[in-house]
Amino acid sequence: MKTRSTLFLLLTGGLLFLALHAEAADLGLYGGGNGRGDAMAEVLGQTMDSITVTAPNGGESWIVGSSQNITWTSTGTVGNVNIDYSTNSGGNWTSIAAGTANDGIYPWTVANTPSTTCLVRVSDAADGSPTDTSNAVFSIVASTAETVSAPSQPSGANSGLKATSYPFTTGGSTSSLGHSVQYKFDWDDGSTSGWLAEGTTSASHSWAATGTYNIRAMARCVAHPAIESLWSDAHAMAIPAAGKAPCDFNGDGRSDIAVWRPSNGCWYILGQGVYQWGTAGDIPVPGDYNGDGRTDIAVWRPSNGNWYVLGQGIYNWGTNGDVPVPGDYNGDGRTDIAVWRPNNGCWYVLEQGICDWGTNGDKPVPGDYNGDGRTDIAVWRPSNGNWYILGHGIYDWGTNGDVPVPGDYNGDGRADIAVWRPSSGCWFIQGQAIYDWGTNGDVPVCGDYNGNGNTDMTVWRPSNGIWYIQGQGVYDWGTNGDIPLD
Repeated sequence: MKTRSTLFLLLTGGLLFLALHAEAADLGLYGGGNGRGDAMAEVLGQTMDSITVTAPNGGESWIVGSSQNITWTSTGTVGNVNIDYSTNSGGNWTSIAAGTANDGIYPWTVANTPSTTCLVRVSDAADGSPTDTSNAVFSIVASTAETVSAPSQPSGANSGLKATSYPFTTGGSTSSLGHSVQYKFDWDDGSTSGWLAEGTTSASHSWAATGTYNIRAMARCVAHPAIESLWSDAHAMAIPAAGKAPCDFNGDGRSDIAVWRPSNGCWYILGQGVYQWGTAGDIPVPGDYNGDGRTDIAVWRPSNGNWYVLGQGIYNWGTNGDVPVPGDYNGDGRTDIAVWRPNNGCWYVLEQGICDWGTNGDKPVPGDYNGDGRTDIAVWRPSNGNWYILGHGIYDWGTNGDVPVPGDYNGDGRADIAVWRPSSGCWFIQGQAIYDWGTNGDVPVCGDYNGNGNTDMTVWRPSNGIWYIQGQGVYDWGTNGDIPLD
């Protein structure tokens, strides 16, 4: 370490001011830099300027491209400083920063100049003095190709509601060089979580539109942000249309146990009340016709083709012999008035159009088979067991005598192809399993009675009026001659 001093002398017997600027280490008076000069300076009251490099100060190994802090201390009135480095023990010097603030620290992205004989020098930017150099050499080492492993598949909810936030978690990524990592999520709606703070593995998100979203995660190195992993496997999150649970009369997201009694036109809804709406010969067509998330009480009258929707109005659509097929065909969250006409195979959807799909003898099975929030036009043909889904394909599932029971049994936001076989009481769900639930004479009912987003296997037994909901319980509601609602 070299110092610069200003020496003030006051001679007894008169006033003499002598300002002497000198390199103390070069003055023989002070002992040639052996420490006695500094001691003499203290005795004479001089003000000392000094710089001392503290890092790197010998023995470090700094990786090319990494961010490292060059640090130093100073005394006196040193202004801005220059910072240089050498890769040959001080034989040559290369500038790192010129005229930077004398604040004791400078973050340096290590240059791509590998060497084992490196030094750093910090000096006064004004005239190069005082100055100091690393006490010993350090190394700049070439960067090893770093990789970050892909994170685990995100975990979290499989289905949910629009505008509701759900948490998801990932993790498991590592850097090949042992560096810390951080994560981000891609929500598959055009947005991401952004890079989460180091150590954070969870984030929450909500979706504004219905559909199925494939959530993925990525990781990157904290020290070298350009080093990113591949994307994780996707986790499917289904956001069905509002009010998707059939027969949810109070809008709590759960199907309600309910029957309609043709003999008196009354709707009996468990825990809610009795409503007189319709007459013998009508067909109950519950649905969310105004999009408020609640199932509306409604009937279709074959004798005149009128739809009577409680609290909303009367709509003339269809003719005797048609089959009512209400559904949300345009994905606006409202049930659309629609009929299927067996004698010509045409679907008539109010204010939307006519579609020729199916033939006499088919059974209409509308449902959202691709999870886009829209009801798909589909028929099941008992004669050959084929499901014909418009725009999707043909699927052979079931046999003559079966009852088609499409529903979202796994909660992925898509209607599953399924049949119930009265002869055995078994439910056959394509791609999932066979379940023995019910007996000949029962009526299969499809609803989400616990609100978890999955269709529950349910039968209603006319002989005793009991509802059997798999995994949930037995409920006595209704009497022989009633129509269970789903």
